[in-house]
Amino acid sequence: MSRLALSDADKQARDWFVHTAKTLGCNVKVDAMGNIFAVRPGRRSEFPPTCAGSHLDTQPTGGRYDGILGVCSGLEMLQVLYEEKIETEYPWHTIIIKGQDCHTGTTDFSNRADALLTAAKLILHSHKLAARKSALASTGIIRAEPGSTNTVPGWVQLSLDIRAGDDQTLMDMEEQLKYDFDKIAEGATVDGLNDGTIAGRACSVQWTLDAPSRAVKFDSECIDCVRRSAEGLFGYQSANLIQDMISGAGKRLLEAISLCKQA
Repeated sequence: MSRLALSDADKQARDWFVHTAKTLGCNVKVDAMGNIFAVRPGRRSEFPPTCAGSHLDTQPTGGRYDGILGVCSGLEMLQVLYEEKIETEYPWHTIIIKGQDCHTGTTDFSNRADALLTAAKLILHSHKLAARKSALASTGIIRAEPGSTNTVPGWVQLSLDIRAGDDQTLMDMEEQLKYDFDKIAEGATVDGLNDGTIAGRACSVQWTLDAPSRAVKFDSECIDCVRRSAEGLFGYQSANLIQDMISGAGKRLLEAISLCKQA
């Protein structure tokens, strides 16, 4: 696969993207450098959009999934929203760390504002805090720019999924992480994260909320029904094989909990 920038194949891919995005209800704009922006309008246009995507061109060889997979993932998301007739409140959210990109060979540690190193500290700290509070914190998406082997990233975008068994714990974690993330980005020592490292220059953190989700309680009768069924299945071994657990996966629960009892 070869689709070099400014080639005929690149032009075909760009035309395909514009046509597909417009078909899915997006407003398409192209900036002076040729970057294409497809924006799906939401109910509240005053809020910033959530971004997804990548590049359409490839390296001379080996580019079958280089960039285009990220583009197709974004289009697939738009396809689902379009087919299901889902109207978003506003185009979504995430965490952005801003530093300064620099050369890995000519910039020593003390003069680096390393956004990716800061992101790693934020992820580790969120894990530690969640563990102390018997909660969960997970990062499933990381995007670092400029994305070069010998360049320290100056911009990183990451997702952060926080889950807890009750709303208060969730809110406490969010507030604590917001405070700690700013301190960590500034270079302060939080939770021993800087032990054994060389202090660099400060970064900044932008935190925005993606999708809030409240904690809900299963119906006690439904829980008892599931428990008795499990006990009937395992018999005398049930004491060692079954236990009550908190479900961290919401699925369709939040939408249906007000309509019927669940467990």
